[in-house]
Amino acid sequence: MKQWKLDKLLDAIAWNVPHWLFYYNHSVLAMTDNPEWHPRAEPGCSLRLVRLEDISLLAKDGYTDEKIASRLDVGDRGVVMERDNEVLSIIWGGRGRKFLQLSGSIFDTGEDGFFLYGGYTIEKARLRGLFYNVCKHIYDLYSVEGYKRVWCAISASNTEWRDKFFTRMNFQRMGETYYMRFLFFNVCYYKSWPQPVKKFYIFLKNPPENLECV
Repeated sequence: MKQWKLDKLLDAIAWNVPHWLFYYNHSVLAMTDNPEWHPRAEPGCSLRLVRLEDISLLAKDGYTDEKIASRLDVGDRGVVMERDNEVLSIIWGGRGRKFLQLSGSIFDTGEDGFFLYGGYTIEKARLRGLFYNVCKHIYDLYSVEGYKRVWCAISASNTEWRDKFFTRMNFQRMGETYYMRFLFFNVCYYKSWPQPVKKFYIFLKNPPENLECV
């Protein structure tokens, strides 16, 4: 209960000041070898991979030209569900050693997995299960190539989505981190992690080690 109250306090502070000044996140790392996505049919919608020419289409959702190009350049994949040239839902997947922006941690997907990130559904299309459609589609793309282990990071304070991942989508809790940034000073505390790490990771450059962000 004390930790929950502290998380809420630090979250509130972080949301009310510029992120370059102060940021806090308590995050959970989750994994599954057998995800239970429950896609729903949506009339008039189509699923496809993100292309470089989608820059103008995605710009309104907060994606910069550089961000999209960088993700595609390193081999990450994005899947969108669209209708009438409007993106309703999107998810990204990446492989290899990455810097997890949400949790301030470094993670390697290994030889058999990939990392899900950047999931988003526009407000008017929420509560219709569209997120499951993009997740199922990107999983099918990766799994047919042998990458069947799915990883993701979830904010511990987002209890609704955290519980959905663990109870409805068949994910397991594999790690837990606390991340705080003040100006250029970054500290990530790995409370638990599935790979060998130091408990405290302190860095100034963000992202560190020239890693790609997810």
